[in-house]
Amino acid sequence: MQNSLRDGRAVDYLVPEEAEISGGDLIVFPAMVAVAATDGLPGQTIACITEGVFELPLAAAATAAIAQGAPLYAEADGLLTPDQNEEAPFLLQAGVTWEACAKGETHAMVKINC
Repeated sequence: MQNSLRDGRAVDYLVPEEAEISGGDLIVFPAMVAVAATDGLPGQTIACITEGVFELPLAAAATAAIAQGAPLYAEADGLLTPDQNEEAPFLLQAGVTWEACAKGETHAMVKINC
């Protein structure tokens, strides 16, 4: 195809002036998420992966088990939560749990952008 530009599995991200990014950090865009492929300093452009399964941190230890395939939502700080709530009723769905999480887990295996 002559109009194909990229395969869509990675996106360039300009690290904001007030931030430093570590490889593996969850980057929250307005309508999708990505995982930083490398570390990045303010003003640098880094690659971020938009497809796949990643071990990502939860905003708080799971207060109950999270079922396999359950949606997880991205908070502004790049952490995930299984619940939308009154304070943040329109969180972006970042993906779904790839494996079930036991109560007390602090990380989840997440298939992003699905």
